[in-house]
Amino acid sequence: MSSAISSSLQAQGRSAYRHVLRSSRVVFKGDPKALTISHQKLREAYELEANRSESDPTKYQERIKMAKEVGDILLKNVVQGEKKPDSEVYDLKIRSTTELGDNDSIKKKQERKKRTETTSFPNRGRPAPPTTSE
Repeated sequence: MSSAISSSLQAQGRSAYRHVLRSSRVVFKGDPKALTISHQKLREAYELEANRSESDPTKYQERIKMAKEVGDILLKNVVQGEKKPDSEVYDLKIRSTTELGDNDSIKKKQERKKRTETTSFPNRGRPAPPTTSE
């Protein structure tokens, strides 16, 4: 790394890397194949970034932020599923860190889309004026 990056920023980068490693260990616990692949991909990405020799502290901080977000997304949004024998049903391994949503935002978007698709002015999101027959 270039000397323009402070040692504290470099420490933050290493911390972010360890966070993603720990997150993948939690998420892929009990699945050695997925764990190995995730660690290999992470290591490849880390080495690629290390070879870039980033000298701009702002860009370096952006990459640290992205790494932390990747770790958080893994913990909050990725779950393992195991297919039950002789069934099409999967057991999901939901953790305490898994974010459980109610899909209200998705439902609202679909409702809004249906409402605007029926109008002749979809950009406005309001009903089309009545047509007159002549």
